[in-house]
Amino acid sequence: MREPNSFQKGSPPLRTLQEKRNRFLGAKHQFWVLLLAGTIIIVGSLVWNLAQENYGTLENARIQARIAYEKDMVYRSWNAGHGTVYVPVTEETQPDPYLSDLPERDIKTPSGRLLTLMHPPYMSRQAYELAEKESGVYGHLTSLKPLRSENAPTLWETAALQAFERGEKEISSLEQIKGRDYLSLMRPLIIEKPCLKCHAEQGYREGQVRGGIRVSIPMAPLHAVQHSHILHFSIAHGLIWLLGLAGISFWTQRLRQSEKRRQWAEEEVRRQNEQLEHSVQERTADLEKANEQLLQDNLERKGAEEALRDSEAQLQELLRQRLKVQETERRRICRELHDELGGGLAVFKLRLNSMAKGLHQDQGKLKEECGDTLKYLDGMIDSVYRISRDLSPYLLEDLGLSAALTWLTDHFRKNYNATVNVNIADIDLGLPRDDQIIIYRIVQEALTNIGKHAQAKNVSVAVEKKEHALEVIVQDDGKGFNTASAGQEEKKEFGLGLRTIRERARLLKGPVDIWSREGQGTRVTLSIPVEEGIHHEKIGNSPIPHRAG
Repeated sequence: MREPNSFQKGSPPLRTLQEKRNRFLGAKHQFWVLLLAGTIIIVGSLVWNLAQENYGTLENARIQARIAYEKDMVYRSWNAGHGTVYVPVTEETQPDPYLSDLPERDIKTPSGRLLTLMHPPYMSRQAYELAEKESGVYGHLTSLKPLRSENAPTLWETAALQAFERGEKEISSLEQIKGRDYLSLMRPLIIEKPCLKCHAEQGYREGQVRGGIRVSIPMAPLHAVQHSHILHFSIAHGLIWLLGLAGISFWTQRLRQSEKRRQWAEEEVRRQNEQLEHSVQERTADLEKANEQLLQDNLERKGAEEALRDSEAQLQELLRQRLKVQETERRRICRELHDELGGGLAVFKLRLNSMAKGLHQDQGKLKEECGDTLKYLDGMIDSVYRISRDLSPYLLEDLGLSAALTWLTDHFRKNYNATVNVNIADIDLGLPRDDQIIIYRIVQEALTNIGKHAQAKNVSVAVEKKEHALEVIVQDDGKGFNTASAGQEEKKEFGLGLRTIRERARLLKGPVDIWSREGQGTRVTLSIPVEEGIHHEKIGNSPIPHRAG
């Protein structure tokens, strides 16, 4: 029943006021969530762009340093390619004392002008001094074993030179030089043949690392450009954030207006629903009275049905458990027969055969006895493998039910010398594996009963597909029996066989008909419905199917 309304007519109910408040808070919450998400995205984008700008600035400095280094190497190669060059002697360019052993270090031109040899290191040193004055680019030629004290390495250069000796090709990093930020880049100098004129006495050989050239690029101009870019990025992201804020505010306002219109429509629907609810409650009360009477009438019937279902479920569970135990035990015995007994007999046969081959010509009688024993062993091995296959047929697992039933009928024909007519359809596809096991066991049990009791000369096995069922028929022309008395002889092996067939057929949810008359033979007919859903439980190591319904 609906609770009475404690409000006066025309006043909004408490639930409506609470819903309006929740919707207002929901729109406000969405505004702040969107604003926070947008702010996180803008800040993340700004941080990423600033990181990229910083990386680009450093990479730009490295590129400039590499260009300066390559330019220096071109000048040095040009100088070395000319076998050093002569330059006028000036106040800044004095004869190199390290070339004093050369007879033509200094020469005079016909006009009386004094020239001196300038080798690549001397030229690089002067070029570095000029570059430092004009552009602030600092260059230094250094070595762990310098000829000039001015070329002695700093701590940073020493670490770089040691890294070159370990195989590094380039070292670069930011450092402070004279209180300013520089990007220093250093690459190794490799001993070439012209270099040995001056450095052979230091023990260097061609191809060794002699030292390195360091180029330091001032970061101040690059930082100025970087700061300009950072300012532009910050302004752009700030504008985007403001535009996003305006868009979110506009969207939130529209959402609130839409929410108001929706609330008005819901109020109208709610009033209509209240009227309809009142009518429905009156009708429901009448229906509840009628339903109570129907429920009371069905209680006894449901109780009986539940008891019957419980009994059936218990019986099915007992059957399943017993089949699980049977299949597990069959597989275990099959493995022991095949692996242990069969393997032992095979080894015994091999050893006996080896012993027979080792007998002398005058031991003919003993050889003959060994031959008879080997034939007997062959028969025992065949029997062990036959029993193993009967317990757990490998053909059923490997090739399917149709092939396994064909093998079973061939095996019956050989053992009982009877004529067997076989008509087995291809039923492997769409039939669960455990249904196949149960069908195989039913046919196996039927053929076993025929072989032991029927004394039949003709046997037929047929498996046919019907419209909504799979039909299995095993028939013989043996002596037959009285079905009424056979069903009561549970202690006899034949009576137990018939009961086993019925129990297995029960798991397939299909009827089994056993017809027999004395002197006219026996026919076992199993009909398995195939249109119903299949649920699986395990028998042994594989699922056992149960059909719904």
